[in-house]
Amino acid sequence: MSATADRPDLASLRDRPWRSLDEAADSPEFRRWLDAEFPSLADLAYRGPDRRSVLKLMAAAFGLSGLAACRPEENILPYVVQPERTTPGLARLYATTLASEGWGMGVVVTTREGRPIKIEGNPDHPASRGATDAVMQAAVLSLYDPERLRSPRYLGEPAAWGEWRGAVAGLRDRLRPSGGAGLALLLEPTTSPTLNRLVEALRGEYPAMRVYEHAPLGRDPLPEAARRLWGRPLAAVWRLDRARRVLTLDADVLAEGPGRLAYARDFIDGRRVRGPEDGMSRLWAVESTPTITGAKADERRAVRPSEVLPMARALLAAVEGGAVPDDAPQADWLRRAARDLLAAGPEALAIPGEHQPPEGAEAALRINARLGSLSRAALLIEPSLPEPAEGDLSALAQAIEGGKVRHLLSLAPDPVGTAPGGLDLAAALGRLETFHHWTLHPDATSPFAHWLLPAAHDLEAWGDLRAFDGTASLQQPMIQPLYEGRTALEVLAAWGGRYDLSAQDILRANWPGLDDRAWAGVLQRGVVEGTAAAPVEVPAPAPPAPVADPESPAGLELRLVPDPFLRDGRHANNAWLQELPRPLTKIVWGNAALLSSRTAGDLGLANDDEALLRLDGRELRTRVWIVPGHPDGTVTLSLGYGQGEGSVAGMARGANAFALRHAGEWFATGLEIEPAGPGGVPVLTTQEHGSMEGRDIVRHASLKEFQEDPTSASRPIRPSRSIPTGTIPAKAGGCPWTSPPASAAWPASPPARARTTSPPSAPPKWSAGTRCTGSAWTATTRAPRRRPRRCSSPSPACTARRPPARPSARSTPRCTPMTGSTRRSTTAASAPATARRTAPTRCGASTGANTPTSSSPWTRRRTGGTPRSRCARAG
Repeated sequence: MSATADRPDLASLRDRPWRSLDEAADSPEFRRWLDAEFPSLADLAYRGPDRRSVLKLMAAAFGLSGLAACRPEENILPYVVQPERTTPGLARLYATTLASEGWGMGVVVTTREGRPIKIEGNPDHPASRGATDAVMQAAVLSLYDPERLRSPRYLGEPAAWGEWRGAVAGLRDRLRPSGGAGLALLLEPTTSPTLNRLVEALRGEYPAMRVYEHAPLGRDPLPEAARRLWGRPLAAVWRLDRARRVLTLDADVLAEGPGRLAYARDFIDGRRVRGPEDGMSRLWAVESTPTITGAKADERRAVRPSEVLPMARALLAAVEGGAVPDDAPQADWLRRAARDLLAAGPEALAIPGEHQPPEGAEAALRINARLGSLSRAALLIEPSLPEPAEGDLSALAQAIEGGKVRHLLSLAPDPVGTAPGGLDLAAALGRLETFHHWTLHPDATSPFAHWLLPAAHDLEAWGDLRAFDGTASLQQPMIQPLYEGRTALEVLAAWGGRYDLSAQDILRANWPGLDDRAWAGVLQRGVVEGTAAAPVEVPAPAPPAPVADPESPAGLELRLVPDPFLRDGRHANNAWLQELPRPLTKIVWGNAALLSSRTAGDLGLANDDEALLRLDGRELRTRVWIVPGHPDGTVTLSLGYGQGEGSVAGMARGANAFALRHAGEWFATGLEIEPAGPGGVPVLTTQEHGSMEGRDIVRHASLKEFQEDPTSASRPIRPSRSIPTGTIPAKAGGCPWTSPPASAAWPASPPARARTTSPPSAPPKWSAGTRCTGSAWTATTRAPRRRPRRCSSPSPACTARRPPARPSARSTPRCTPMTGSTRRSTTAASAPATARRTAPTRCGASTGANTPTSSSPWTRRRTGGTPRSRCARAG
């Protein structure tokens, strides 16, 4: 779509959902695209499926499957002695935990013959509550990825774990006299109690060892904000089920963070309306890029990233009894939000975003303290993540350049590929004497490692992790390691001189309070009972010191976000996640620079155009995609693309947004965009797929409308294009059709108020059968396969539709059975006895006024020797 032409008036479309700007504009180009979306099936929609076409499609499918089965003959052996505790064909379920950027997500894994095949949420785990997300579901495919690192490598050549242990033993002997001077660990922040204990044990053995951390997706700023207010780091657990009013400050709380599944469940429980007397919670959202949380908001404001902090401080002033400054961004909106929050009191909640600076989280905590919600709708607990280490990647690179680090063990995900732009980490790693890198897949860091160590998958590993509320859960392997992978526990234990310990032995040693019976119970449930963090009571914070907000920067701003599925790129080789459409944009197999229609028009850009982004002397070429609801003057770019090493990751069409990132920050000012002409490869999106029917995407109604009329959400918003209006073209016959009545519409299920995902790409199928009776649609309550009801009384309208009682063989053509060959019409007198059964027919032309046409599949009913034909459409 052009950025300067065919732009619809979005304000006039509030009552009609739409998928894209092209659909909203309803331009002739979009209508032509609809006709060509499935050109090979366009004629089929008019004439209906016939037996010949169905057989051709079936033959093609069987032929392709036969070609795929043409493989060398191999012999297999049945069970001679059935394996112990294994019943062939019987699924077994096990509880375990998957790691999500260092946090635990409880799952239940279905296995068959010892192989995991399906993942579902663990209802006993507080972080999943029986639910999963796309990344958790796709973990099965990552387990069986044939491009995983299979064995250790030394200088690019295959090696054995015994050789690596010997190398580590020799290095330990050299480092012990100096207390580990020159040795460093690079870790991703993790909540694993056992792994953190091993790190502390190594610190005790090597006092001079340095520990650096690399968090590609950043740290939550809330613990640092709590330290500024109360002198100690604290984490927060949001109780959305207790909150009647929620305000998010650039926080996608329903789709991001370790508590996303639990928070989505609690939020929807507060929005679920079962009757006209039920109420709903209200969500106010301030965001700098479109999110799932913003899509569910009752009141939403799209602002530039630099305006979020001034809005948080202005809202704090209003809540504490002051006034919102007139020059504050969205001043009127903030005044209404402040009044609504104050009216709710302890049942109101302000949630800061994970990508905001600590000052924004501090303002949100002050708002909650003033409202009294820190003991009601929000709970403060001890943080599960350990304190930040000596530094990040920048500090590590400086230490290597200064000669303070000569030996490095990296357990972080692809530090070279996820390093911020401007940091030449690869050059620094080349100066190391010894570099050990532990990874699941070969990545951009692998070529610089002396020792490349294969990691065990979560479904192959023993371990432990904590949930967002502090609850501990255990990992247990679902399958023996497919390759020679080892867990991070085993690698760290070897560096501590314990080469003979397995991951299970290390894990059990960290939980001495669990005897054999308790250990079995924890593995069965997947959760260690009684380990949730206790709430912490805090006093009222001191009044804030007056702070002047910085001036709003001029020019464009850059907003970086993690990819919802690939995250920082660690899942880039998973084809399921590459193929899955992204929320709101429906982009697949790549990323694009997202911007508003107004910004695109000012820059002269349109969808699929190439653009050159410049920031602080760094450049990145990417494609452009216009997103409704995106804030003006801002460009959003997702991470996770451009640095993958696998074959699947290599097929993706995306730009590496880490090249524009500076020192872990999520937004920056001073961005410049230069149009680079039409793009050679278009942005792949499924946004408009399934639009041929023209049906409502989702049906909706306000709470007031629902209370007045509970059926208001079931009414169609726009006529459907799946049933042609008027007369079908002559080649398909002449049976006139009209749109069905509103009472025959499909129900809106599930209700939009109880859904956190983006609108579906296609509506549910029409559940009621329909039939053509002359020139109008009549809805039936029977299933489509049922026969149509006959007239119960000889009314004139019904009698007019009946054929003659004794038709002549020459005057009334019959509906012939639908076959691949053409058959001659027969009469009732000459019809075989088997023709009395109901069968699909293809109806031909006739002199009768109500004779059906060949535009749809039909069914026929005959009674005795008298042809009482009525053709009913199977919906």
